[in-house]
Amino acid sequence: MQFFQTPHCWVKPQEKAVASIYEALKDGGRFVAEMGGQGNFPSNVEAIQQSFSELSYEYKAEKFPWYFPSVAEYVALLDEHGFHVHYVELSNRLTELSGEVGILN
Repeated sequence: MQFFQTPHCWVKPQEKAVASIYEALKDGGRFVAEMGGQGNFPSNVEAIQQSFSELSYEYKAEKFPWYFPSVAEYVALLDEHGFHVHYVELSNRLTELSGEVGILN
């Protein structure tokens, strides 16, 4: 059985990423992922939006580089591309950003 794991499921364009992952799997293969979900990094997103506003730039969510879907949204996307979803969980855990340049780490 093939096992495919990636920490980069949150990248855009998500439809192409999911389609490529599905195509990479052999028959009977499994896809396991850990990724940011809905509500991920809210303070960072708010800071980016505030910075755009202060600099008089228009913030466009579709240009935002990350994808943080709800469980229902991601399950629907996986189903659309041929996956048979057995288990999904959204865990509320903090991502530690340590040091002055924590987000860069």
